[in-house]
Amino acid sequence: MNLERRISVLIIIIFILTLGLIITSTPRTEVIYNANVTLYPDIINVLDKVSNINLQNKEKTLSFKKNNTGDWEIINKDNFPAQMNLVNDLLLGVANLKVIEQKTKDPKLYSLLQVDDVTNENSNAIAMTLKDLNDNILVNLLVGKRERQTILGSKAEQLYIRKDGDPQSWLVEGNLPVSLEFKDWVNQPLLPITANDIQKIIISNNYSKDPVVIYKETNDGDFYVKETTEKIATITPIQQNNILIHKLSNIEYYHVIGYDKLSTKWQPSLKLEIHTAHKFNIKIEMCKTKKHIYARVLVSFVGDDKNIQDPIRYNKLNKINAFSELWLFHISDEIYNLVNQSQQDLVTALKT
Repeated sequence: MNLERRISVLIIIIFILTLGLIITSTPRTEVIYNANVTLYPDIINVLDKVSNINLQNKEKTLSFKKNNTGDWEIINKDNFPAQMNLVNDLLLGVANLKVIEQKTKDPKLYSLLQVDDVTNENSNAIAMTLKDLNDNILVNLLVGKRERQTILGSKAEQLYIRKDGDPQSWLVEGNLPVSLEFKDWVNQPLLPITANDIQKIIISNNYSKDPVVIYKETNDGDFYVKETTEKIATITPIQQNNILIHKLSNIEYYHVIGYDKLSTKWQPSLKLEIHTAHKFNIKIEMCKTKKHIYARVLVSFVGDDKNIQDPIRYNKLNKINAFSELWLFHISDEIYNLVNQSQQDLVTALKT
């Protein structure tokens, strides 16, 4: 046998061995199911009895509980209110999971589908448990790898799951929003205002003796910075859509902490006062702890209560005002670092 034939035979053998390895390592499809078969056929009838939801991976946990008024609270985040529609999306998502096909029962292959137990060191699964008021388990599911969207633009996707304690894994179709990020379950952004709503911002920090004032003379006019020194006040034009305006109108909060836990140590080093076109004044106090920046938001209406132009926004701001009596909001370091600097540095940042 010449050298060329030996090389060809060797290549064929390597190909066959590689193909065999791929086949044996890939979870086998055992049974094809009708897409109208749901994973939990009867769960839709008891969704209203779900009173506890627990989401957990190897690093994080989010726990929800339905209170006496029927509202959902995130109990491991100082009972902060969760958005009802987002929790309902999760519950309906469980009820509408459609079975596509049966997958592996081999625990050695669970990691390929990311449905191994969350107690495993390298697990990428999310464990979801739904319980009723009597602590009975209604759903105990391991949510694994997401495969693909079934229809372009649709929320439905294919994902691998396994019922906890059951060796059988499945490929299912549906929309199952099981985020472990606190910010994905609450009303965002923090301030229900747009960039166009902001008319004036007064900034007070430890770097400047006098506050820095950012304002516009008309609702759709340009922004200016009024810098006050001991001798002179100068007016500087800045970008209409400057970085501070953009960040304030899109500010998100990552988690919360009970105000009572920091109230005795609450010494804000930075304050913002925002005047809006809707006659709302929003005061934001910021305090830097060892780990995070926390904000407290206080809202007042300076117009005629009988002439409120935007009652929906008014109610949202009042709710935030009430929240700040109970919770402090963990926000991004970016706004704090941007504003907590000298007048000169701040104006330079807003002009670029």
